[in-house]
Amino acid sequence: MSKNIFQIWKEIGKKVPFGVRRDNWSNEYYTIVEKIEIRRWPYGSAFGYPTINGKYSNHYEYSNEWVKTKLIPGAGSYQWTFAPVAKLPEMNKDNIPSQNKKNKKLNEFFKTSFFDFGKYKGKTLENIFKENPNYIFWCIRNIPSFYVHTVNLKELSTAQGHSIIPQDIWVILDGKKSFYTS
Repeated sequence: MSKNIFQIWKEIGKKVPFGVRRDNWSNEYYTIVEKIEIRRWPYGSAFGYPTINGKYSNHYEYSNEWVKTKLIPGAGSYQWTFAPVAKLPEMNKDNIPSQNKKNKKLNEFFKTSFFDFGKYKGKTLENIFKENPNYIFWCIRNIPSFYVHTVNLKELSTAQGHSIIPQDIWVILDGKKSFYTS
């Protein structure tokens, strides 16, 4: 059963750091939780950083709040699992990548853009969305530089005959756009 980060923290004896993984993430992705602040049980603020295969990841850099404070997005949502085998890397000022935005690039996809990666390599965003919109949502949630302009996403959704875009997708896209353009 999925839990929020605060419930996991309590279950493991209120010790930090520890690793957690969102239920929809593959095994190489997890977040290292370094600090917990409880506001009202079972909610609060959790601080930490994302990793891929035990190395720092820029996965949360779409979130301005995370960039400023390392507040883990969605910590109170019930979609987390304890990652007991999470590698806890030594993070210090020398091995955390720079937050310099000039080195980052937002990779914007349009309806006619071809994918050059993954299981839909060679197909357009529009064709993939018609076949499997959840794959597009997965890319938005899990690939920090992956971006689809909200106008294109609305058009794709309308073409399907109804609105099928999960609410968190809009929030993530707004955060990515703000981060990469500010």
